Order: sequence, then C-alpha cells, then structure tokens
Amino acid sequence: MKKHRASRPNLLGEVRKTREEDFQLDPKCDIVFKAIFTQGRESKTALIGLLNAVLNPAEGKKINKIVYLNTHVYIMFKKQKKPVMDILVSCENDELINIEMQIDNKDNFSKRTQHYLACMLHDQGISGDAYNRLKPCITINILDFTLNTGLTDFHTCYRMHETTRLTALPSALTEIHFIELPKLIEYTKGEFPADTLARWAFYFKALPQNKYPEILSKIFSEEKEIQMAEQARQKITFREKFMYAYRSYQRAKMDERSSRIYLHEQAISEGLEQGLEQGLEQGRMEGKLKVKQEIASRLKSQGIDTNTIAQATQLPIAEIEKM
Repeated sequence: MKKHRASRPNLLGEVRKTREEDFQLDPKCDIVFKAIFTQGRESKTALIGLLNAVLNPAEGKKINKIVYLNTHVYIMFKKQKKPVMDILVSCENDELINIEMQIDNKDNFSKRTQHYLACMLHDQGISGDAYNRLKPCITINILDFTLNTGLTDFHTCYRMHETTRLTALPSALTEIHFIELPKLIEYTKGEFPADTLARWAFYFKALPQNKYPEILSKIFSEEKEIQMAEQARQKITFREKFMYAYRSYQRAKMDERSSRIYLHEQAISEGLEQGLEQGLEQGRMEGKLKVKQEIASRLKSQGIDTNTIAQATQLPIAEIEKM
C-alpha cells in the first residue's frame, strides 16, 4: 500500500507530522523566507502581493510581473566582502528590488543595506555617458528587531531629499524600506491588522508559534497572496532535502549563538581575572608605599635629615618635607 505523504520518513529517519512541521518552519528564517517566495507560480504571485503592499504604488502602476535575478553581487577585489542577497527581482517598470529578511541585528545592518543598494547600482555596468539607463534600486528590509531611529512606525521609507525643504532629489535612484516587526502594535494587542502591509507583518511575526490562529485564519481568507505564501510554506515541509537543510541551518545558527555566548563569557572571565590581578598588584604597590611613608615619618621624627630619608625610602624629598 502506498504511504500517505504526511507520514513519509525524511532523510533523518523521522516520521513527518504535517501539522507539527508546518509551524516549526519560521518564515523569518532567511532560507525559509527565500523558499516561500521563489518556488513556483504561487510564490511569485505572493511576492508580487508583498511588493505592492510595501511600495503602495498609485492606481494603474501596481507591479504585475517580476523576473528573479542572480542574488550574488559582483566583487572587484579579492579581499572584498561578497554580499549575497535573499531575493532580487526586476519589475516591468525597470525597478530593481532587493528583499531581505533579517532576524539578528548584526554587521551594522543599516550600513550593510546601504552597501547592498550601492552594489545594485554598480552592478548595472553601464558604459560611457549612458547614465540615463540606470534603473531605480529599492531595498526592502523585514527585520525582527528594532533600529535605533526613535520612530514608532513599523514601516519607514528613506529616500534622498534636500535637507531644508525636503524636496526630493530629481531622478532619485535609491529607496530603502524598513519593516520592523516588533513595532507592529496589532500583534502585541492581538487585534486584527488594519491594512494589507500590517497583515503581512503580522503573518511573519505570528509564525511559527501561531499564538493567534483566529486572526491568521481571517488574514488568509481576506488576503489571497498571504494565503499563497502560507501554502508555499506548508509545501516545502514535504521536501525532504529542504527540511534536512533547514535543520542543518538551524543547528549551525545555534552553534554560532553558543559560540558567541561562550566567547562573551570567556571575555568576561578573562576581564575579571585581569581586573583581579591588576587590583592585587595595585594593592601591593599601595601597601609598599604606605610602609615607606611610615618608615620615613619615623626617621623624620628621630631627626634624620631629608636627603638620607629619601635615599633610604626612595620617596620624593617634597613628600618627605610635608610630613
């Protein structure tokens, strides 16, 4: 008898339980995020829906078609760090859009995203004076942490403007979006998100724990692109190679965190030991100084001349004269 797919053993010999596995795949994990939005027709439709929700284009200018591009950035020098983007697409209006999912705040992320944006401009490889052929570049960053901006909105957008009148730079080519999931107020209150972008953010934030199944169910029923993303997420749980890679990736992340914690604790331990040694050394030096001062005081009270006391105790003559 043919086995049902839901009970098919994976590469680790474990039995697949669909319902349990579904909510273990975190869409905020970059490899899961990339798989959700790059694996087939449903994924492409879902990504187009996400892009339109973030960019909110005017009527008649919504994105309808995208082409996936190579996410490896060209490097000029051997020692140059090679950026690898999560998802990079080209739209029918010639915009290039990089979409990044980031769980940890590391590598000075705000500077890193500007570097990625510069790479997108640089990699277009124009020649001569053909700058009019440069395509606008947009970066969308979905973050599971908050930036140090002082702003409370979960979605912010940065463009080039004149600083006094805030007039946009003519023919501006760059735009950076930040979606900071912890700032989504509806999630913390358990309320139904008001607009499509907030519903996307709620979807990313709520899984894999799924604390609000009723809200997610309503989101899936009202937003077909988010429902498609969820269907894509569930489908990849049946791909044995992906699940094996996902577990390996998660183990590597745990090892990295453990290594960082160990190094941090080791640094603290070494710092404490060094501080203790320095404290003991300082204590010894202060003790020796106090003994010298007591000896000098006694010798002075016995009428011994200052120069003789200075030679005996190696204390400055000025200090002895003050005694």
